[in-house]
Amino acid sequence: GILTINCDIESSSSAINNVYSGKVTIEGGSYSSTADNPWALIAVNSWGDGTPEVIVKDGTFTSYFTNLSFNNGAKGQINGGTFNCTGNWYNLYVGGGNGGCNVTYDVEECSFTTAGTIKIYVEAGTNANTVNNTEYTETKVWSSTE
Repeated sequence: GILTINCDIESSSSAINNVYSGKVTIEGGSYSSTADNPWALIAVNSWGDGTPEVIVKDGTFTSYFTNLSFNNGAKGQINGGTFNCTGNWYNLYVGGGNGGCNVTYDVEECSFTTAGTIKIYVEAGTNANTVNNTEYTETKVWSSTE
């Protein structure tokens, strides 16, 4: 299915968990997690059936753990928004045990109120992950200002 949202969500774990083959477009609003658990605020994970996708046009995202996590063949596009990871984690994570993710983001339209770190995780023997049309075959962590 297709879901377009612009709302305020406060959750004790993931505010949005898109799995299998749904498409979610976030057009604004605020999304926060009140817990310090290892659950991404916005999680996109194929789990072996379909290609889930999340498109972020705007919004404010605050969580202790990773703000947006794309795993196992998930797709994403981040065109704007304010990202605040309050823990020692990542604003954006692209990876998973099966790899094959494809995510683009416009750093000029995004605001990172913390370090603005991005992790592309590539497990040995899995598919590469593509971020901003660059294919990564090894794990890389960098600041969004690079």
